[in-house]
Amino acid sequence: MKKVILKIYICGMSKRNFSKNIMVYKPNKVFKSKILLDDYNISNDYKISKLLRDFKNKRAVKACEKKFYNLNDFNWKNIYIKQRGTLLSLQSDKNVLEIFNFFKTNKLEIAYIFIAGGASIHYSGYTFVVHSNEKIHKNNPHVHVEKDDASVRYSLRTFERFPNDDYTREYKRDEKKIIIPALKKHKDKLWYFWQCSMGGFDSPKIDCEGKEYYKES
Repeated sequence: MKKVILKIYICGMSKRNFSKNIMVYKPNKVFKSKILLDDYNISNDYKISKLLRDFKNKRAVKACEKKFYNLNDFNWKNIYIKQRGTLLSLQSDKNVLEIFNFFKTNKLEIAYIFIAGGASIHYSGYTFVVHSNEKIHKNNPHVHVEKDDASVRYSLRTFERFPNDDYTREYKRDEKKIIIPALKKHKDKLWYFWQCSMGGFDSPKIDCEGKEYYKES
């Protein structure tokens, strides 16, 4: 039996984090609902957008709208698939069965995060990003290492910098001390992000401490 759990997180300003590594402020209210897909007529046309419309009719979602907010932007572009302690956004309105098959599971958790009152986290140093829509590089897995306005690509196989990428003196200085050790430390997670990107899911930014940053951060 395939099951989808939806959690709507109403988040506000707080010193407590959503989790140890997920850099979104901790919710002060959570609305939870579930759908057993055996009760629905699902096919290859049953996409996330249709699933969310079905969730809109559920009691918990209606209670959220009545008590808090009208979820006008409640669509596939603003939800996450929770897997391995990471929130993955969608590159397109995907077929629900395809998502189940990709993650080899019968249970999916979907997160929708609503920021009430605003939230922001500022951090310094480098971020490590797997970009979406880079299928032209599918045979050359890599990560973008970014700081300020600069972005340099590094191979996930060899940890070497792409020879044609421009880099600053700061990158060269920090390469052995910061960048390459961080790539090695988080290699498994970055590889997982790369595979998810090729499968149609966008991963968050991850810094050298392993903390994950989202658009709600």
